[in-house]
Amino acid sequence: HLRIHINNQDVSGIGVDTGSRYQIPTTSDSSAYFGSATTMTLTVNTRVVAQGSTPNFNMRELIHVTVNANGVTTASVDNPSMDCN
Repeated sequence: HLRIHINNQDVSGIGVDTGSRYQIPTTSDSSAYFGSATTMTLTVNTRVVAQGSTPNFNMRELIHVTVNANGVTTASVDNPSMDCN
């Protein structure tokens, strides 16, 4: 059994060039059940909310997860991308 919990509450940032303020007001839970070693790829879509008149944007990342026969889990984040609204 693999459980992934992402907690973005209170995550905020400031644009380096613009000084715009951003927040990520989301949490998510994912579970996967399997009987042996496995490899999977998860797509994580995150809404980034800007303060004021600055446009919001969406962030997308791929998480590659491997669980070996001993139950050891490794993960990597790959292919981050963003699109404005």
